[in-house]
Amino acid sequence: MRAKETRPTVADRLADGFGLLGGIAILFLAGLVFCDVVGRTLGSPIFGARDIMVMTLAVIAASGFASGATHGVHIAIDALQNFLPPWLRRSQLLLADLISLAILAILSWRSFVGGTEAGDFGERTMLLSLPHAPFYFALSLGLGLYALVVVFDIVKQLKPGNDDAE
Repeated sequence: MRAKETRPTVADRLADGFGLLGGIAILFLAGLVFCDVVGRTLGSPIFGARDIMVMTLAVIAASGFASGATHGVHIAIDALQNFLPPWLRRSQLLLADLISLAILAILSWRSFVGGTEAGDFGERTMLLSLPHAPFYFALSLGLGLYALVVVFDIVKQLKPGNDDAE
């Protein structure tokens, strides 16, 4: 597992702040689902609850990426780690981070483009007419912040004397 201490505190605070936003969104979503179920049982569901739930899920997904990475809670399969020499472990970790960075950068960029296009075309949810664009931008921000965390991991790996993969 990678050490968090060497990352800049600004990146950690941004990731944790965005993660806190996701936690609040989860609590909000749980309350909304509960109230909607009770309302449905009593014959008066919350109008537009599904629109709000879908958009809240976008915020939850976007907010968890970077925070999970800074705390090392993402799933990692390291079946070969015990059999590889240290130099190959470091190379494999660096390659995985470079591929992750490329994918995250593309996803963040495409989410931003999607948000711009959604704003230009006026895309909105069906019942409440909530605009899609802010949620695309939240996803882009979350992916971009995750990419920043990966950049700091790569920089740390390239520093002389790094033995994280050993």
